[in-house]
Amino acid sequence: MIMKKSEKWKTIFKSKSLIYIVIAFAVAPVAINLGLVFTDIIYEKTGNTLTAKGLNNAEWLGFWKQYLAIAISFVGLCVAYVSSNTDRKHKLQEEQAQQYLEGVRQEENVLVDVTQGFNTSIVYKALLQQSKSANIYDGRMVLTNARANMDQMHIKFEILIELCDDFKKCENCRYLPCIDRKVMIELRDLFYDIEKHYFNMLDIGESFLECLDKEQERIKLLETETKIQNNTEELIELYKKSGIN
Repeated sequence: MIMKKSEKWKTIFKSKSLIYIVIAFAVAPVAINLGLVFTDIIYEKTGNTLTAKGLNNAEWLGFWKQYLAIAISFVGLCVAYVSSNTDRKHKLQEEQAQQYLEGVRQEENVLVDVTQGFNTSIVYKALLQQSKSANIYDGRMVLTNARANMDQMHIKFEILIELCDDFKKCENCRYLPCIDRKVMIELRDLFYDIEKHYFNMLDIGESFLECLDKEQERIKLLETETKIQNNTEELIELYKKSGIN
């Protein structure tokens, strides 16, 4: 995963800000001393002073005492601020992680529900039972219910998992490429492919029932013809026995 450059530099600057402040306070006395050295040299040569030339040791030590007290207090405030800010970030990250996990659990529940929607065993059993039955109505009802259930699974899959072309939830993603987007695309394509094969199976099942219905009608017709033939033969035998020509 490659983090966006702007976000990367912002993160680095924020994480190093306290270090920069401490370095600035540590370097400041040295810089002031160097400045005083140069101004003292100028004073000795020209008699002009722009600094605190003439301060005695007690005054100088008093100045550094105040400086160090202020510096330590400021650094302490910075440490407290950074620590508090870090705690807020951790809390926010925990909340975001919980929201993300909750979303993943919802998606997992939907996927389990959708997976159960591809119940091929019920369809196969219904078709096998219809091959032994004289009425294909029950088999057609099973196929109709399977189609209706699959339509509901399709709607639930797209709405609850938010599988849409623009992927709104990925617009503000910090990472390129977005792993969630990649997984969603692969999952969407897989679902549509399985759904296509499932509907093809239902179409084949309906064709099978149509052929079975025609075959059963043909069998009924043959049975009717056989009965008529048998009845005719029985009448002929009866007429012969009765002496009727």
